[in-house]
Parts: sequence; structure tokens; C-alpha cells
Amino acid sequence: MIAFAHIQKTGGVTMNSVLRRSYGTRHCDVMPVGRYDTYLLETYSGSDHRWTARLYPRLLSIAGHLVKPHSDLHTVVPEVRYFTMLREPLKRMASHYQHVVQKLGRTWSFRDWAENALLRDLQTHHIGGTGRFEDAAGILEERCFLVGLVERYDESLVLLRRRAGEPEMDIRYIARNVATDNSIRDGLLADPDHRRMLADLNREDVKLYRFVVEDLYPRFQREYGATLEADVAAFRAALPARRISVREQLSRLKMNLVYRPLLRGYRSVAAR
Repeated sequence: MIAFAHIQKTGGVTMNSVLRRSYGTRHCDVMPVGRYDTYLLETYSGSDHRWTARLYPRLLSIAGHLVKPHSDLHTVVPEVRYFTMLREPLKRMASHYQHVVQKLGRTWSFRDWAENALLRDLQTHHIGGTGRFEDAAGILEERCFLVGLVERYDESLVLLRRRAGEPEMDIRYIARNVATDNSIRDGLLADPDHRRMLADLNREDVKLYRFVVEDLYPRFQREYGATLEADVAAFRAALPARRISVREQLSRLKMNLVYRPLLRGYRSVAAR
């Protein structure tokens, strides 16, 4: 089973659609069984997966904001293989704030929003659980078969198909959840005070991103071989995916009509 660790504003909504397109009802966008207050604190665990597996006994793929490589999921699914996408940290955080304002309708100033300690070094926390570069880098090397880059999205998908061992994986996509107006993000990055604040809040993330860009990702490129550039060009020629596939529709139907209603019901009973 492959597990996509979806970090906020790293192209994850589009990636989830790729997994649904490839695996259909054998893919699930998972959530914890218990109620939770914030996805920044919670982690999809092995015990959560035991419940999910009752509804999806033949799972090949999971994804979600709470799928985190430092979890104990491997104690229940020893063969689980993680992958994730990273993004240049300052741009990622600025885009995250922009999303909170534009899509979620929040009215916080950037300074007020960024005071939440859980947002500091978010990518490093998500991967390693501690906020320390060393821990996250170790987890990436030990548990992740691929770490892609948002800045090399198409190439990362081509690498994913090869490294997942799924030559028939349908990696075509239609870009999802893309901002139509980046003025908030660009304004934060252009303002010297805000940029310094972004840099201070992402010190460990910058180290992790640099490690992936300079060390880990080039290894994946070398291991792929000499045809990588040509294969990426051929893939781009097939974009975008022209329609939502039947598999993706069936995956959504099972999640919306079976998984999520039963999960809500279970939570309601457990809370009594």
C-alpha cells in the first residue's frame, strides 16, 4: 500500500485526484476515527487504519493531511510505502495564508495567523513529528520511496509512476485547488518585513527543502535513468486529463456515500 502524506499547499488536491484515477475504490482519503480539533495536531494512526480496513479490505492507496510518515501506521501495515511533495518553504507558507483568506474567508492579519506555533516549520513537523530537520530528513530516507517537488511537479509524477512500480498508473491530471489571484502571496514575499518573518518561521523547513533539492531528489533522477527528460516531455504532451475518469467517480462515491457517513456515525456513537 502506498500512502501520500499531503502537506498543505503542495499540490496535494491534484495528487489525490491522480490516486483516485489510478486506484478507484481501492483508494481512500483517510481520516482519524476519533474527533479532532486541528489537523496540525492529529495523525492517522495504525488503530485508525484497522477501522478503515473494514470498509476497504483491499486498499492500495491512501492519502490525507493526517497521513504522516512518522506515525505508527507501519505497525499495522508493515508494507506501507510513503511518498510526499515538498515546496519552497517561504512560498508554501505565503500560499497557505492566501488560501486561508481567499478560500476559507478568514480575516486574520498574516502576523496574527502566523503566531500559531503549529505553523512554524510545518513541512518538517509533518514528516518527522518533532520540527527538527535531522528527524525529518531521517524519516524521508527511511520511509519514503519518493519525495517530489512542487516546482518539478510533472517530473515528480513521472518519477512516482516508476518508483511505485506501477507502469500503468494514470498520472494525467487536471490542476485542482489552484489560486486564480496570487496577489496576497506575492505581496508577502515582496515585503521585506514579511519575508524576514517567513524566513524566521521556516528555518528547519529551509534546511529540509535544501536537503531534498540538493541531495535526495537528484538521486531519484539519476536512478530513473537517461530517458527521464523525454518521458516527462511525452507526459506533458498528454496533458491535461480530458475528463474525470470512471474510477475517480467511483472512488468519490464510496468515500461520500459509505466511508464518511459511517465514520460520522461511529464518532457520534463513541461520543455518547
